[in-house]
Amino acid sequence: MPAICIALLFFCGPAHAQTISLSPARHLPDDFEVTGLTPSPGYLSRASLLKLPQSSAVIENDPDFPHLRLDVTGVPLETLARALRIPESHYLIDMLCIDNYRSHYPADSIHQHHPILVLRVQGKAPAVWASATKNEDPGPYFVAYDHYAPTFKVLTHADQRQVPTNVVRMNVTTTEATYGPISPPSPATREMDAGFTIAKQNCLRCHAQGLVGGTKSIFTWQMLAAIASHTPRDFERYIRKPTDINPHAAMPANAIYDDPTLAAITAYFQTIAAPEPAQP
Repeated sequence: MPAICIALLFFCGPAHAQTISLSPARHLPDDFEVTGLTPSPGYLSRASLLKLPQSSAVIENDPDFPHLRLDVTGVPLETLARALRIPESHYLIDMLCIDNYRSHYPADSIHQHHPILVLRVQGKAPAVWASATKNEDPGPYFVAYDHYAPTFKVLTHADQRQVPTNVVRMNVTTTEATYGPISPPSPATREMDAGFTIAKQNCLRCHAQGLVGGTKSIFTWQMLAAIASHTPRDFERYIRKPTDINPHAAMPANAIYDDPTLAAITAYFQTIAAPEPAQP
């Protein structure tokens, strides 16, 4: 099957067109997988991604790269979206990592924050940079921002950067397909809506509802809902400081969340809990 050529329209002085090929087969280990489009899966080579317009960013004070200041370059997700002819509204891109962690980028967030799919670190491919500096390899791809300013705050939860490392796949879907299965039933209270806003940005990265969300954690969305319903105080303690409940917990702490924020998350999960089976 021939590669599918996709037109990219972008503006840099005079308008001109550029093409990128989505191949139906993987040819190299670091080919970037794309799902949700035709063909699905399709693949983009690193060489083809490097031919697209690049943006730069400086990474510092990042928990994934402690004590480092790094210059990175890569393809803005806006550029990829145009290259793939994704419709301008209502689309959502999610990035899947090697460990099944997943980050979600709705169209409005992409346009507001301009995330970059990083191709080079200090001018080198991530694996080459990591080998030369004896750092952990963040590749084959990862996401960074040049500047990030939160656009909303819900209780003590501020709009968070989505900066996954070890990204291997990009999926193109819609906000409805992603957030519909986890939306609270209507009518929802203000507290439930606040909890939903936090959960879909934070919890969905590692916890799944069916095919939606990450599967880094073995705890599914409905399992979280059941815990929130049956042991709400332990549920809130775990969110704030997981190691208080399980010393071996891998989930990062959310120490900044105050009691109203934890109550909102708990209220949201309680509303989407599966109903108890009827007694015979």
